[in-house]
Amino acid sequence: MSRCQSFSSIKAFKQCKLKYYFRYIEKRKPEFKSPALLKGSKIHNQIAKALPESEEAKFGLHFRKKYSKFYRDFQGSPLYFDKEERPFFELIETRFGVDKNFESCSFNSKEAYFRGITDYIKIFVKKESIKKDEAFFSDMIKKVELYDWKTGSTWADKKQLECYSLFLFNLFPGLEKVTCKIVYVTPLEETHKYYDNDKYSQEVEGKRFYLPESWSVSYKQYGDIKEGIQKEIEKIEGCQDFNPCKTPLCSWCEYPEACQAFKEGPSEILLSHKWEGLKLE
Repeated sequence: MSRCQSFSSIKAFKQCKLKYYFRYIEKRKPEFKSPALLKGSKIHNQIAKALPESEEAKFGLHFRKKYSKFYRDFQGSPLYFDKEERPFFELIETRFGVDKNFESCSFNSKEAYFRGITDYIKIFVKKESIKKDEAFFSDMIKKVELYDWKTGSTWADKKQLECYSLFLFNLFPGLEKVTCKIVYVTPLEETHKYYDNDKYSQEVEGKRFYLPESWSVSYKQYGDIKEGIQKEIEKIEGCQDFNPCKTPLCSWCEYPEACQAFKEGPSEILLSHKWEGLKLE
């Protein structure tokens, strides 16, 4: 049976097929959860709650019916102005989905083939198109920025935002590019024992952070990104043996007691990393 996949499920399959089986097929309850994952979820929730609170809202824009069918959460999104008086509106923790033909569908649709949840989207619109209660059309779009909040200590995987850019190209026909931005929200002091105050970090309110990363994804890349997702999903759908894979990531696995390979340790790989799992109640 075909299952809807996500960037997270594809990543889990590539890391360890058995972990994928436990999490996405058997839907087994995690035995452990890493402190880093719990911290990341908490920070993401705090950011999501803080973003909508703004006194800059001036107008309401509405999507035309063909969009609201699939993206009802977007309706009535307030319009804001940044410090340069550029009008924009924001979409926070938005759920997207596409079917097997990569046509837009709802996140929970039975036809969903690939789906994801974006942290934050900032959509700049043309000033001349702003009118109260005006219908929202694609030709109003000036620029789209797609953000990902990162709470970890390592450089982020850019592939996730590149995959999510497909949702925006579907949502706004005629959009030529999406600006992707990774923002590191955890101070380096909390993630590194030693770090250099070099060109890759900046000081904010007395603490140092990795510099944000920014790059553009062009609509011309749509076909290649789509093909890459399809190939990864085909590997999952064609898998018959969900065998474990011993890697350093075993030290942060959610299912150590259920995994025979973990029990058979110790191995050089496992010994090289201290187990940092947190028992769930």
